[in-house]
Parts: sequence; structure tokens; C-alpha cells
Amino acid sequence: MSEVAESQPATQDTPALQPPTDSEGHPVREWIDTLLQAAVIAKDKLKKPAPGEETSATTETTTVPDTTAASAADADASCTKFARFNNACSGHGGRRLCAEAGCERVAQFGHKCSAHGGVKFCSVEGLVEIACKESLSGCYSGSEAARQSVELKFGDFVDYYQATFRKQAHWLQTVDDLQFYLAQCPIAVLKPDATCTKASLPAVMDGFLIPTCLQDKPVTQVNLWMAVQPGRTTLHYDAYHNILVVLYGKKTVKLYPPSETEKMYPFPVHTKSVNHSQVNIAQPDLEKHERFPEASAQCFEVVAGDALVIPEGWWHQVDSDEFTIAVNYWWDGMRKQLVADKRMIPYYARVLVEELVKQQCESHLLDSRSSVEVGNFGDERSAAVAICAANDQDGREQVLLSLDNNVFVKTQRFLAMNFAPEWRKLLANASLSLVGVLTQCWESDDLAPDFLGVLLGALGDEEGKIKDQLAAKQMQFRQDCATEWFQSMFG
Repeated sequence: MSEVAESQPATQDTPALQPPTDSEGHPVREWIDTLLQAAVIAKDKLKKPAPGEETSATTETTTVPDTTAASAADADASCTKFARFNNACSGHGGRRLCAEAGCERVAQFGHKCSAHGGVKFCSVEGLVEIACKESLSGCYSGSEAARQSVELKFGDFVDYYQATFRKQAHWLQTVDDLQFYLAQCPIAVLKPDATCTKASLPAVMDGFLIPTCLQDKPVTQVNLWMAVQPGRTTLHYDAYHNILVVLYGKKTVKLYPPSETEKMYPFPVHTKSVNHSQVNIAQPDLEKHERFPEASAQCFEVVAGDALVIPEGWWHQVDSDEFTIAVNYWWDGMRKQLVADKRMIPYYARVLVEELVKQQCESHLLDSRSSVEVGNFGDERSAAVAICAANDQDGREQVLLSLDNNVFVKTQRFLAMNFAPEWRKLLANASLSLVGVLTQCWESDDLAPDFLGVLLGALGDEEGKIKDQLAAKQMQFRQDCATEWFQSMFG
């Protein structure tokens, strides 16, 4: 991954250093301050999901030493943590000095003391929105109807994190049997919009730079995430490109491409939860959401030092290990371009819907033929005989749809020329699926010039009537496909 913060990457011959902890082994108050100032995250690897490839990927964790602190070992001979200005790490009383030239006061967040603009990282007065859920419930929900959150002082939440890490009591642990998760807390809002107008913890962003790989991108927002207990988010997509960087712990991310949207069972487009799936990831209802197991997913384990690219519109669901901390960067994707010119939106919408309905029809036609067991017919004659011998219309269609493309075309011609009454009967009673398959075949450019003439000529006096029936059924087939697609896509 490109540079994410102010310090330089560690060289390969330098052993990876772990974030400093306090005297009780806790990696939060001192560690978060150190982390955000020294940017203890890997910079040289970005993971991008390869479409169509199911994989689980994990890269090595790489950490970066605190460049604001001495690189010497701690004065305590048995300690290997970063030393502060007085030759001691945070666990042994060490503190960092203000970065202002000549100043010997202790630095606050932002590398400087309070006199030179530094601020305390964990302001007890700063209110942040905290997601919450019942301890026994499956997911932290982001949908409008199911979302639960409370406002807490950020300092209280960090105390809660710290106490839980140390296995100590904290008052938040007893609140209505709830669990709490700092989710999508904005630390920088570069382009305010209707969903977020200002950062909740702007001082936190002082320790970061926008990654080099995003310098030319329209970055909109940077968010902080802190999990105390293991947690799971619901399945959703975002209208931004996203880079997720894990700072501590591990996240497991499942990605589904936008092409799987129909199997995600999204909320209707007129709701505020349009980008969320109705599927209960913890306990899917396969009677209501029967196609969900068919969706193709890619799975990534993202550990401390890893970064994962989540493209705009890709469905994703995230599991977090306990005490996991991460940041993510959002930047504008195609959506903003599509809606920029309001006059063109109806045209774009019609073009896209037209193409998607076409794909839906083609998918149905493929299913109609692939769901039928391939018939063992060597030529069109044996296939035609089997069709004529079938007991009912369904049996006749099953034989015809089971043929490979070459025999399928030849059998139609053979029936029209040698079994005209049976051919007329087959077309007059054709199902919508058969009409869809036949008309798709007839629109091909590879047919002999006289092919359609032979097929329609065999209809005799009923030609006009049957042609009208076929045209109506073709329209009904497409309308049914469109309706099904609209329902699955838009609710």
C-alpha cells in the first residue's frame, strides 16, 4: 500500500516492531496516540479482489517505528518497546516531547504540546455515535429500521475498551445487556454531503496523510472503527470506492460483485436502506431468500498492517475480532458522474435498465435449456420422431429444448417439412419459455436464408393467427422477465 501516514516504511532488514503498551499490557490510550502519530500500518500492499476468483488472502503484518521517539531500546533491559525522550517506553514512564523546535514540554496529540496546538486525543467531552446491539443478536445492523445507536463521550468508550481488554469492570458492560461498537466514526470529511457534514474526531486525522495512491482521487471521508467484542456487520454496499486499513486485530471481509445483486435481496429503492440486503447473515432464511447461497463470494482476512480495496457497489459483510481497530478511506466513484447532469439521468436509467432486462431474459433462456437433461439424439430425424411420440406438450418441449444448437435448428426445419401438423400444434401451444428460446434462435444471423420461410410456410391457413400468438407470448415473456428483475432489484 502507498504511504498512509507521515513516517517512512521499515526496511526489510529491520525486525517488525509491535505497538507499545502500557504497564498492564493495554494497547489503547498510549498506543492509539502512538499509532496515529507514528502510523504503525503497512504501506506497500493493496489487496484488490480479482473478479470471479474465490480466495482468502492474508499479507504479512508490517509495522513502522515511531519517528517522533528515540529508536534506542527502552532503558529497562528486558523491554523491547519504543523508547520516549527519557529513555523509557510508555509502560515505564516514557513520554514524547513537543515537536516544536526548542520546546521541552510533553507532546499531546498532533506531535505538539498544548501551547503549540497539540490536543489531547481522548477528549472526554467529545460525543460520538456508537452502534449497539443486544449481546445475543447476530449483527450490528446498518439498515434504517434495525439500526441502533447511542451517543457516548469518546473518552468513556475508550475506557470501556480498555477495561474490557484488561478484563475489568466498566459501567457500559451492564447497560441493558448491550454491546457497543465505534463504527464509521468520521475523522475527516473532505466533501460534506447529506449523510455527513463534519468530522466527529477531527484531531485524530492529524496523525495521517491521505495515501499516495489516493492523492489524485476525490477522497470524501475517512472513518475510524473500534470493536470491543467480536462483531459482525450486515451485508451492504457503499456508493464510494473504499480502502480498509486494519491497525490492530483482524477483520474478515466477504465481497460479492454487483452482478450478484439479485441474490442479495436488497431493500426496495424507495427506502432509506436501499444499499442493504434483507438477508440475515447470521441465520439466512432460505425459504425467503433461496438464491442467496448461489451468490459467488470472495473472502479476505485483513490483519494489522493489511489494506483491502472494496470497489464502489460491491456488496460486503465484515466480521471483526475483539479489540480490532481500523480506518477506511472513501472516494467518489461512478455514481457521482452518473447523476452529475440531472437532464441525462432518465436516459442513463433507461439504457441501463434496458441492458439489465436483456440480460435477465438471456439468463432465463439459458436456464430453460440447461435445466433439461440433454437428449441422446444423433440427428434431427430421431429427435423429430421423439417429439411426435411425446404424450403431451410439456414432453414435446422437453425433447426440443434438450437438443444441442445444431440439432435444435435442424429439427425445427425437419418438423416443418415432414410433420407439419405436429409442428403447427407445437407452436400453437408453446410455453413462454419455448417461445423465448425459438424467437432468440430465429433472430440469429447464422440461419439459412429460407429457414423462416420453411417454418412459417408449414403453418398454412393458421400462419397469421400463430404468428400473432407467438408475438404476444414473446412480449409476455420479456415483460415477465422485466417484472421479476424489477422486483428482485428494486423491491
